[in-house]
Amino acid sequence: MKHILFVTIVILCALQSQSKTGAVLFTGLNYPPNTVKCILNSSYTGITLGIQATNAGLVETDVRQLQEVVAAGFNASDIVYLPCRGKDPKIEASNFINRIHRNQYQRVWFFASPGNEAICSWGEKVPNKCDLLVNFLNEFKSHGVPVGVFNDQLFWKTEIGDCTKLSNEKLYWFPEEPNGKANFDDFKPFGGWTKPEIKFYDSDKVGCGTQFGLSYTP
Repeated sequence: MKHILFVTIVILCALQSQSKTGAVLFTGLNYPPNTVKCILNSSYTGITLGIQATNAGLVETDVRQLQEVVAAGFNASDIVYLPCRGKDPKIEASNFINRIHRNQYQRVWFFASPGNEAICSWGEKVPNKCDLLVNFLNEFKSHGVPVGVFNDQLFWKTEIGDCTKLSNEKLYWFPEEPNGKANFDDFKPFGGWTKPEIKFYDSDKVGCGTQFGLSYTP
């Protein structure tokens, strides 16, 4: 099973059916600069960057990548954000806003990741995860940041629980086993969501000299 811990780039392109498909690149694979340029020079219309928060602050390589994308002429990115669970949401929101300008992104998708450092992890021993995640999203929203949730059924049900308090927020969904199908037919409601906004559906594509995945938006 391939579990996505961090998403670096999701690039959306409009298809003739007016749906959108996305190329998903992952951190830790050491993409050379030409790889990113190859993707950015294709006919894509949107970009999503992954940004991880640690106890020390935002991961600098993630911030620099966003800056590089903005410098290349893309200033309406979406961000998949891994909040540090052990930090005060007010401090975390302030750190984010001070580093990331509002005109550099469209939406921040919160991923309560189990794979972060211990103080930041949203793993099994963390109490009151539902309310804490709600606090994070509300704090960012109070600063005018559009937000959403990035997660899957299994982690949500086993780690977050029966939480439905975020069901009014948009959902970026990735199945535990992506099935290669660009549709929502295999989606089963969880967390109060009856359908997602975006689906990660394929994790084994190759292009521009690297491996990447695909996402789907109707």
